[in-house]
Amino acid sequence: MTEIEQLLARVARQARDTRPWGWPSLPEPVDPSVIARAESALGFPLPALLAALYLRIGDGGFGPEYGLLPLLDSAPSGEPAAVPQYAANRAEGLKDPDWPWPEGVLPISHWGCGMYACVDCRDPDGTVLFFEPNADR
Repeated sequence: MTEIEQLLARVARQARDTRPWGWPSLPEPVDPSVIARAESALGFPLPALLAALYLRIGDGGFGPEYGLLPLLDSAPSGEPAAVPQYAANRAEGLKDPDWPWPEGVLPISHWGCGMYACVDCRDPDGTVLFFEPNADR
């Protein structure tokens, strides 16, 4: 079993047993057509590990804080889905050039107070970044 397979197995076990705030149950995994629609809307591919989480574990609803965002449709908790949130962040950045949202950086988990865990989809390794808009306050 590869390290990725071991990681996915550990995440699957944890996802079955723990619900982030606002998630009554673990959503079903997405099918490959949802990944294709998301990548088409984004204009770039998802890193393999992120796609595997959606394909094998669930369409959000697991992980830290408010959990992994669903890919295309809003969550029962009222959290936005990752693809629409990315589009909104990019559009907002066009209005305020001093605060642009970087191309290819997909928000994947809301941590409250405007903070997001994000994945740099331009990086084949899918580097995880933390967006903290409140740092200067």
